[in-house]
Amino acid sequence: MRERHTLIKHLPGYTLAALTLLLLLAAGLLVSGSNALSQTQPFQVSWNLASPPTEGRVGLRLSINNLELTNSGTTVWPKDGNDAIKLAYRWFGADGKPLSPGSYDDLRSELPQDIPAGGRLLFPQFLVGVPNTAGDYTLHIDLVQGNDGWLATRGAADLPLKITIRAKDTTAPASRVQVLPLFSASTTFTVTWASKDEDGGSGVSYSDVQYKVPGDQNWHDWLLNTTASSARFTGEDGKLYLFRSRATDLAGNAGSYPANEQSSTRVDSLPPSAKIESLPAQSPGVFLVRWSSFDNVAGAAVSLCDVQYREGARGEWTDWLLGTSAGSALFRGEAGKSYSFRVRASDYAGNQGDYPGAPQATTTVAAALDSLVGQLPNASVSSPVTTTAAASTPASTVTPLNGAAYSAYFPFATKGGENGAGSSDIMVYNPGATALDLEFTFYDQSGTVITDPALLQPSRQPGNAASTATTHKTIPPGATLNFSAGMLAPLSFSGWALVWAAQPFQAQAVRQPGVGQSVQYAATGTGKQLYLPYLKKSDALDSTYLNIANSSDNPAEYTITYYDAASGNVLAADKRTLPKYGSARFSINTVNTADAYPRFQASAIISSNVPLAASAEGLLEDGSAYSYPARATAAPVAPQTPAYRDANGVTTTLLVQNTGPDSLSVKMEYFNSSGEIIASQQQTLAGYSRQTVWAGDVADLKAGFSGKVRVSTVTPNGKLVALVLGAGPGVAGRPFL
Repeated sequence: MRERHTLIKHLPGYTLAALTLLLLLAAGLLVSGSNALSQTQPFQVSWNLASPPTEGRVGLRLSINNLELTNSGTTVWPKDGNDAIKLAYRWFGADGKPLSPGSYDDLRSELPQDIPAGGRLLFPQFLVGVPNTAGDYTLHIDLVQGNDGWLATRGAADLPLKITIRAKDTTAPASRVQVLPLFSASTTFTVTWASKDEDGGSGVSYSDVQYKVPGDQNWHDWLLNTTASSARFTGEDGKLYLFRSRATDLAGNAGSYPANEQSSTRVDSLPPSAKIESLPAQSPGVFLVRWSSFDNVAGAAVSLCDVQYREGARGEWTDWLLGTSAGSALFRGEAGKSYSFRVRASDYAGNQGDYPGAPQATTTVAAALDSLVGQLPNASVSSPVTTTAAASTPASTVTPLNGAAYSAYFPFATKGGENGAGSSDIMVYNPGATALDLEFTFYDQSGTVITDPALLQPSRQPGNAASTATTHKTIPPGATLNFSAGMLAPLSFSGWALVWAAQPFQAQAVRQPGVGQSVQYAATGTGKQLYLPYLKKSDALDSTYLNIANSSDNPAEYTITYYDAASGNVLAADKRTLPKYGSARFSINTVNTADAYPRFQASAIISSNVPLAASAEGLLEDGSAYSYPARATAAPVAPQTPAYRDANGVTTTLLVQNTGPDSLSVKMEYFNSSGEIIASQQQTLAGYSRQTVWAGDVADLKAGFSGKVRVSTVTPNGKLVALVLGAGPGVAGRPFL
């Protein structure tokens, strides 16, 4: 330090002053660093761009977003005047040479104000014109003073970016209106569309959406040049609206509207109406309830109905069927109780109607009307048919099917009904304390299983190779199940139905024909020998129909022998065949007899090589329908059967069939509700003849009688079957014919 000071002391004065200034400048440089250098540069720029672009497209301007720059020089950047500074750019080719003027659009942006030294400036979006030819380029973003006073030529730094320019976009974008619901529950609803350019395209600029109503000659513009992807549309109730869209991209490529609509919806903002069809004043223990619904919108089908019932005039409304697509179902009531019904409907748009305040239909269950279906002896109002294997009630036994514990047969089941009208409805009641696993199998008359992939499952029927599919249902304890043949796949069929399970159940069915009253059926059993106590040949309308089904996997060869009711003489012997699992339905009006007179009252015996199921049905004089299952067992004593005299307007007829060639001495005993015998009769029946006793002719039975009748014979080796049929209120006061 001493030496340096010595040197300074010997320097001339002006030299000392100059050296001091240099030292001060050097000291300033050491203190301020690079800022000292900038103070010597009038123009200097600091650039900041977080997300620089890497690609562009011919014909489209390049967007530089959020470009930040700082005046790091010493000179103010003027906004106006001859020396105004602007933000600009230059393109350089892969060879490093600038592109010629005119090969791209020269776009320049003015400064928002004068920018002082140290001032910062943000351009949210700076648009750049791209070269007219595809290729790899370098974009130099710079400030320019005047026309060509680029600050980069005056020592300032510019911002270079490597950019690949792709060829011009010449493909129009695609656009589609998204799927709308079939029905819209409001007059104002949302329409959504999606527009998309091809991968690497210029991008969608805007969309156009049109609509029309069927019948309109032209489409109507709804939204034009919209950048939205959805909007609310307001239409009119009941009208069907069609929509289509197109899109235009940023390169100006415009798509075309499709010729047809891309989506449609029908406005349905009002709930549908529904009603229960009228019921008779009195009904049997199981009866058919029918309902219908109507929607105010043309073409809009009602989707689901809810049905409620109540007991008595002031009972609580109870849900019966919820969300059902059916139009009818069997209802199981109790004798002496009245039931009222009401229904509401929901449509596909989601509109739900209200239940009416008052009942729409009311009926009272009359036990006497159950006799119109030839109830099995141990049946009651709450259990029309019990499929039981109990030895004490052989007439009610249903033959087990290939190991299945309990089975019930309906020899006639149909969809589309006889002559194309009506369908069979089967009701099954679970009287047990555990859930009931139930199987339905439907066969057409040829023996082919009726299948429906939506309903059926692989067969679990033991040993039955012919059944390839079955419908499986589970019924909770104490509950009932309605199953309609109308649910099956074929548009129509005629055949028979089998219901079976591993535990007891009760089954009954109803068929609603195109004309006339509904026909109610009790389930039948099977046997190689079947007995039909009542048949009538009158004419095409009034003759009895027979329904016969082959329940085995072997062809059936059977004979129906018709016996004159009074004499027991053979009227005809009709030999027939059925394929395995096949069935037949025919009127005995077609039976040829030796007697030229075509009318007769008869009974019949069916003899077969394999078990058959059979039932008979017809019309009474008042137009009401009767049906009964064939008896499968003849015995010296027939089980007790309900009988009535003028009970709820019904007076029953007892029919006793002698099943053998020898005459029988027959006793008929009538029991009151306490089990006391209050009337009895004795008759002698010729071989194969039939005795008919109308309860109105039994002197000791008073009006209003409701009890049972027992039929027996003491003739050695004698056997008989008994059937009780009700005549119905329409023929009250006169014998059943």
